Amino acid sequence: MAMQWLLNAIWQRDLTTSEVTISKPKRPIEPLSKTRNVPMRILVLSLCRTSEIPLGQALKTLGYKPFGMAEGMKDPAFFYGQWHKAALAKYSGVGKQWGREEFDAMLGDYDTVLSLPGCLYAKELVELYPDAKVILTTRSTQSWVRTMHVAANQMLTWRGWGIMQSWDKSFTGSLITLVQAQMRVMCNGDFSANGWAAKKYEEHNSLVRNLVPKERLLEYDPNDGWEPLCHFLEHSRPEEPFPALDADEDDEKIVRMQKVFWFIGLARSLVKMATVFVGAPLLMVYVWFRRDDIQDILGSTFSRIGSRRNLFG
Repeated sequence: MAMQWLLNAIWQRDLTTSEVTISKPKRPIEPLSKTRNVPMRILVLSLCRTSEIPLGQALKTLGYKPFGMAEGMKDPAFFYGQWHKAALAKYSGVGKQWGREEFDAMLGDYDTVLSLPGCLYAKELVELYPDAKVILTTRSTQSWVRTMHVAANQMLTWRGWGIMQSWDKSFTGSLITLVQAQMRVMCNGDFSANGWAAKKYEEHNSLVRNLVPKERLLEYDPNDGWEPLCHFLEHSRPEEPFPALDADEDDEKIVRMQKVFWFIGLARSLVKMATVFVGAPLLMVYVWFRRDDIQDILGSTFSRIGSRRNLFG
């Protein structure tokens, strides 16, 4: 039984299908209840790995509060679970598609959307927040496909994630489930040189350009620094240098971060297992030494139940 469970955990996903399918969550997801507290001001609708991380740091320096994947770490099961629910609705037709109420509930404390997961709902966000300015960071198609191939390789093909999704559902499981769903949405998880990635990347950028009036859109290369960004947002230029841009080019860093997430999940799983394997024997020892008291309590309880039944008999 244990071996069968392990094999099921490892092989639970079909990674060879040619259709975009997103797995349903295995448990109910907490309903949304929040509302918008600050106006939406900026939509960064670029796909990931387009220098959105340094751009997010720059926007924080200018006083904005962006929502991206990292913000979900505050409550992974809730945030990633809800965005997975949104992906199911839009891309698999399962459940209600999100409108203003749902996006406000998830983004109500933030005035900026930063790439994933929001960029996969570009059309909805542009229509729902017509006063927000839109930023599209770009890089060459070939370099984007290359870095995404590195990022996606382990996320989509390494069987160890299947184990963690079963062992540590609230953190690693919810994160990896959403990331894998997003990669399938972007290009069915095919980031090979001859795959769909290049076409889908260019289609996404064209979609954003067609959705947004030119006066609301900044196509931005973060290598250009503060000047075009501050001009577009009508901000004075900060004295500090623009955040470093080397993160998107560091493929080894991507792999290291994925390993960190896996080891976090492993550590959390080991703690749970230790709690069971250490706690259960301790509980048995406690029950043994207190067996007389426990018998008295159980005997008294069942006697009362029996007397109540006699009253109604």
